Amino acid sequence: MRALALTTAVALAAATIGCSGGGGGEEDTSVDQAEDLADPGTDGAADADDEEAATTCEPPATATGSAGHLPGMDCGSCHDSMAADLRWTVSGTLYSDAAGTSPVAGATVVVEDSDHHTYRLSTHTNGVFYTTQAMAFPVSVYASRCPDTAGMAAAAAGGSCNSCHVAGSRIHLP
Repeated sequence: MRALALTTAVALAAATIGCSGGGGGEEDTSVDQAEDLADPGTDGAADADDEEAATTCEPPATATGSAGHLPGMDCGSCHDSMAADLRWTVSGTLYSDAAGTSPVAGATVVVEDSDHHTYRLSTHTNGVFYTTQAMAFPVSVYASRCPDTAGMAAAAAGGSCNSCHVAGSRIHLP
C-alpha cells in the first residue's frame, strides 16, 4: 500500500480550518450511498484495529451515476437549501491530481465522525461522492482505491469538500 498526501500540509490546513457546508453531488435518484459501519457496542475509544482500518487500502468499488452533474463545484451552494433527501452532509469530487484534470471513479471515501461512526462513500463515474447520512462534526476523511490511499492531515469541520478543495488543491489519488 502506498500512503500518499492529498496536498501539502499548508494547503490541507487552509482547506480544513473553518470550512463547513452540507452537500453537493451526483444527479442520482438512488438511495443514500453511506453505510454506517460503526459497532454500536463500542465505547468510542480508538484501538489498534481502528488505526489499522483508517489506513486500509480499499478495493475498487462499483462506480454508479452519470457523469453530468457539476463535479468540482461547491455542492453545498445548491444542496444546503434543498429538501432533506437532497441535502448532502458530506460531498465532493475525487480526482487523479491536485489540479482536478481527471475524476476518479470507483474509489471509496471513508469518513469517521466525532461519534466514531464510519461511513464509506463510493465515487461515481464523474468522481462525485455524497451522503445525506447525519454525522457529528468534525470528521476525519481518507480516500482509497488500491493501491492508493490518501488522508486529510486535519479533521474537517464541515462536509462540503469542494468549498475548500478548489482548483490546485483538489481531493486526489494519484
